[in-house]
Amino acid sequence: MVHKHKFKKLNDRQLWNRIRNGDKDCLSILFNRFYSRLFSFGYKIIPRGEFIEDCIQELFLTIWEYRRNVSDAQSVSSYLYVSMRRLVLYNLRKVKNNKTRNSLYMEELIEETPNIETCIILKEYDIEFRRELHDAMHNLTNRQKEIIRLKYSEGLSNSEIARLLEIKRQSVYNHVSEAIKLLKTFVSETSSTTYREIHPK
Repeated sequence: MVHKHKFKKLNDRQLWNRIRNGDKDCLSILFNRFYSRLFSFGYKIIPRGEFIEDCIQELFLTIWEYRRNVSDAQSVSSYLYVSMRRLVLYNLRKVKNNKTRNSLYMEELIEETPNIETCIILKEYDIEFRRELHDAMHNLTNRQKEIIRLKYSEGLSNSEIARLLEIKRQSVYNHVSEAIKLLKTFVSETSSTTYREIHPK
């Protein structure tokens, strides 16, 4: 049997897969590996130490409880950060007095969104548009795809993405802007082609 200390040499994904198979020692190692980072991340959302500690505990208890159903995470860190953010916000909604929310974070939540996001929201029911958007995503770099997913699918702010990926906030903004420009161009061209096919001269 492999001794517990040898598990510490495993990377995040190896630990994750062992947890999914019922290895509680690996859960403990992953908890210790990410605790300080998740605490810092959560504290920037709501500066209440005990509240954040409870959320981290709840997150890992939930992972253990549903270990047989959790997905094979390609990026364990992204999975944990996104899950942590959702859990913090969910628990905040259950707290009657939530006036201590970080004002800067709230400002980021209401910042103006790019036109492509508005377009996605307005046309999310449109199967054809969603197919075009999916095809357009293939034209983005891996980094752009990751940032777009974190921002629009997972709902993270630019600052949260910057902390998660350990890059500057301006870099996140630049990636998002460039990706949106490419998506708008591709979707626009595809839509024009489709229109010409449906309405030939």
